[in-house]
Amino acid sequence: MQGQTNNRAISRESSGRDERPFPPRFWWLKRGAIGFGLLLVMLCVLRFWWGHEAQRRIERLASAAHAQDRPFYIQDFSPSIPDAENAAVPIEAAIKLLSADPEFAILDIKNDSPGPLFRGEMPDMEAKIRQVRPELNLVRSARNRSRAAIAAPFFPDDSYQRMGEILDAAGDYKHLIGDDAAAIEYLHDAITLADVLDQASASFAPHFVANGIDVDALDRLAKIGPSLSISERSDRGARPTKAQVQSLIAALLDEGAMRTGAEHGVEGDGAWALYLGSTRGPLSNSIATKVLDPMYKLDGARVFAFESANARSIDQPTLTAASAKLKIRSAGKPSPLETRARPLENDFDNSMSVLYDYFPCLAERRIVAVMLAIRLYVADHQGKLPSALSGLVPGYLPSVPRDPFDPENGPIRYLPNRDAPVLYSVGFNGKDDGASQKDGPLPYPADPRWHSKDLVYPVEAPRVSPAQDHQGDEEK
Repeated sequence: MQGQTNNRAISRESSGRDERPFPPRFWWLKRGAIGFGLLLVMLCVLRFWWGHEAQRRIERLASAAHAQDRPFYIQDFSPSIPDAENAAVPIEAAIKLLSADPEFAILDIKNDSPGPLFRGEMPDMEAKIRQVRPELNLVRSARNRSRAAIAAPFFPDDSYQRMGEILDAAGDYKHLIGDDAAAIEYLHDAITLADVLDQASASFAPHFVANGIDVDALDRLAKIGPSLSISERSDRGARPTKAQVQSLIAALLDEGAMRTGAEHGVEGDGAWALYLGSTRGPLSNSIATKVLDPMYKLDGARVFAFESANARSIDQPTLTAASAKLKIRSAGKPSPLETRARPLENDFDNSMSVLYDYFPCLAERRIVAVMLAIRLYVADHQGKLPSALSGLVPGYLPSVPRDPFDPENGPIRYLPNRDAPVLYSVGFNGKDDGASQKDGPLPYPADPRWHSKDLVYPVEAPRVSPAQDHQGDEEK
């Protein structure tokens, strides 16, 4: 009996074991899989909404920009212009010719330096200018074309800066041998080159190159201007004609290209952020990067909105006392989502650098234009200076240019009754210090011309020949 009982127990136990599933079922794994599947669906829905929201914000920004006829996408910064009207076409052709000469022969005597020429460098200069005559002629032909655009996203290489240095060197050389007519033509070409770069820019890089070319040309013109003698008409002589000087004044006061370059230098950064946000994910093999693509797009939209607000500062006719310090603020507080959507390593915010270059160069172009207008007045009035700048209007200037650093939007200053008459801007401190050249605020100490309280330019130079003047510079 006891054996039978044991057999039944073993049989029941065996039967119970047979009823269990094999392999064993892990119910927690099943529940986990279902939960993970639901989470994955939720993440996919979130990713879809996130991408839709990013695209919606970008399209809203694009519509607002296009409604104001402003560029938005990177391709908008390079509109289609027929080659016959595009000033960038001959400039690019000149750059290609220049790049084909690996020695950049004309720069050998300048040792790759934008500084002034010295007497030991002059004997070979005429031959060097002839050597690059085709390139120089192409740059000059760009003057007859009012618009410029480059098809591809544009970051200039060193060749553009070198072309500016060549024009600067040629202008300096012609002034030193007493041929100011040719000198101001080469420097006019340099202004043209800078304006073409500014019009064709799709980022901050071309604006900085253009600004550097402008500054070098303005330095030479400020050196030539105070002693410039003007001829009534062309006689194949060394003196520039009134028409040449008037054409250069008009080029200096035509600030449209420069303003475009500064705006693109600021706003173009936002466009590049959008461009990276739209391509970084699809072009990457990383699944994580593709998942985060909406974050890049939202960050690009945030950067563009921020830079667009800063670009409006360039449209102001003058700096206010507050904006003279160039403290640009974002237009509105970002949302929590935008605050977290910041995968880019930097904000692409070059507003400060662009504006620090733009406004000083704007002031210098206006002062040099007034200086040249004074030389035209002197030529017509037996060597007498005007008693006030209003005497230059309308015969020599359309109006007296404003000082972009004057909080009251006042004109460029003029002191004709000093022992050494001067033109000047009130400078970064926004205060009229009476053409003081004492040390002032140094917001941009890399440029020594702006170290004094006011930016001062002489109106008349000592009566010495160009060679004597240059010899004094060399000895100094």
